[in-house]
Amino acid sequence: MASPRFRRLADYHHSWCIRTYRILSSKNTSTSRCTLTPGARGCETNRVVVELDNRVTRIEAKLGINWAQRSLPSTVLRANNGFMVRVDSVLSSWKAVRQDTAQAVEDFAAHNLDYRPCADLMTFGEIARHILQAGHGLSGMLLDEVESFATPQFREMIGKYVAELPETEDAPSLARALRANMERRAAELAAKPAQFFASEMTRMDGQRATRLEMLQFIKEHELTHRQQLFVYLRLNGVVPATTRRRQAKAKA
Repeated sequence: MASPRFRRLADYHHSWCIRTYRILSSKNTSTSRCTLTPGARGCETNRVVVELDNRVTRIEAKLGINWAQRSLPSTVLRANNGFMVRVDSVLSSWKAVRQDTAQAVEDFAAHNLDYRPCADLMTFGEIARHILQAGHGLSGMLLDEVESFATPQFREMIGKYVAELPETEDAPSLARALRANMERRAAELAAKPAQFFASEMTRMDGQRATRLEMLQFIKEHELTHRQQLFVYLRLNGVVPATTRRRQAKAKA
């Protein structure tokens, strides 16, 4: 008989496999460059799909369970986040991302924050302030246990949190605000109990997620925009901090 811990791991892995399978299967041929038919050969995406199918089959055999014949409750499929992904790990990762965001702003201080590569893109300063505002606003709504972000009043709701932020007229003040806000939010989130992060809420797109999953979403949102800042740095001849660290390590 499989141990409870293994069952929890199996439930989590099954949920991950099914989610990944659905994402891959939703890709059209122009994106995946192939028709997604499990068992088909000829492309990397299909190979991954086949491997996911095989992994689920092996888990079923190990536990003597046929998941196709039973429906797991959403709380199980949400996969015991406290067991598989630690809150402190997510917060530590987000703080590292934020540190490089703030450093990018400081590295751009010699340039104009109003810089944009072309007319229809956000400026460097707008992207950096968006990171600050979105991170503060979304995490604030999370801390206040707002049950649904998928509401017509979303912008009005998040605007109340954005109004709390200080003015950031130049690169130094913006970098300071990014760092200070991260320290504040990380401390507030770290003080929450495990059940807080295991509870579900509704994201802006209507999808249900645990609060820990939403916290990961907030971090990944910043990571995406941080990469935009890095592109802007490169376009102005500035090497991002992540590359500088890698180069320094290679020379050591």
